Amino acid sequence: MLEKGTYFLPPINMIGPGVLQDVGEQIKGLGCSKPLLVTDKMLVELGLPIVTIETLSKEVGILSGLKELGVGEDKIPAMAELALADPCAPGNPKEMTLDDAIALYTAAM
Repeated sequence: MLEKGTYFLPPINMIGPGVLQDVGEQIKGLGCSKPLLVTDKMLVELGLPIVTIETLSKEVGILSGLKELGVGEDKIPAMAELALADPCAPGNPKEMTLDDAIALYTAAM
């Protein structure tokens, strides 16, 4: 059952064909750092949300990958150990091994 809540919707919603060409400038102009992208099943199947997120991230200067954030590959083993020690780790649907964590962080470089 849906719980009661309060939501703030931004004053600008961009909808329609060709809107993706203008979204980056709108986001920059508004000073947004966490825009919400709403899509549908068909667009997801076409892969458009991923392309859109990657494009917008570059346009507004959001860093992608741990390397761009200044994390060196030498830090991966320690980060993987910390991930396994996180109190939330046992709540994951799939148990993560040290090798799994290392692979995830390596892919995120």
